[in-house]
Amino acid sequence: MSILDEYVNAAPSRQTAVDMFAGEWSSKFPEGCGAVATPGLAPLFDDPRLEMGNRMYGGFNNRSILELGPLEGGHTYMLQQFGAKEIDSVEANSRAFMKCLITKEIFDLNRANFMLGNFMQYLSTSQKEYDWVVASGVLYHMREPLKLLLPMTRTLLLMAPVPPRGCCAGCRRKSVCCPWFRRPVLPCNRQGQP
Repeated sequence: MSILDEYVNAAPSRQTAVDMFAGEWSSKFPEGCGAVATPGLAPLFDDPRLEMGNRMYGGFNNRSILELGPLEGGHTYMLQQFGAKEIDSVEANSRAFMKCLITKEIFDLNRANFMLGNFMQYLSTSQKEYDWVVASGVLYHMREPLKLLLPMTRTLLLMAPVPPRGCCAGCRRKSVCCPWFRRPVLPCNRQGQP
């Protein structure tokens, strides 16, 4: 393959940018945005879990946020819509990172800073504190997620199946036998207690 094979002949548009990853998008873009992501089935630009976090736990307005694993920027879009002051988003997958940059351009996410790299490395070296840490679908990458996340934030919104300590000890089929394992949001205080 040559660099010459990578030129685009279509007119510049939002859709042209999205089509760089045609058939690879997980997120469904909001209606009327001027582009359609395919297959784009996940409602990550309109996620009720994030709406609940905004409504129930003090909100994101004028808050600093660390987002771990933004995927394609859907939650980043929502955080900016909710009035976040700044959003630092760390994505380790290079293709997902490029999709985030397309999303940033399409939706003018001027308070978002997308970074390519391992968020574990970022967490171990950053001294920055955040009002919120939003982690959706990434906690399985971490050995002790609360130990790493709690010192960095005042409020932690976990959008992942996280059972309480001691729950389902020894159970191999947690998603079947444990109702906690399917709980979408588990807000924690600084001691890691729900």
